[in-house]
Amino acid sequence: MQAIDTLIGDIHPPAELMKTLTERKIAEEQKKTYEVQEAAQKQRQLLVRETATAEIQLEMVRRGAGRAHRRAGGGRAGPAGGR
Repeated sequence: MQAIDTLIGDIHPPAELMKTLTERKIAEEQKKTYEVQEAAQKQRQLLVRETATAEIQLEMVRRGAGRAHRRAGGGRAGPAGGR
């Protein structure tokens, strides 16, 4: 069993001790906040990279499909026949 932030009434620790404990607790919370923000930033960066990669791949497919379409005669009308 683990006690987390157990409160005991009717004690009055020295102000300096309370200041130290409060600062420590704040530092722990700031560290947790930083870690969460860092993880979120890494996720955003990963999403941006993956989105950019997908867009590049889509553009490559479109360009490749356009070339194949022109080679097959489906592109511009040549001298032998128009539409």
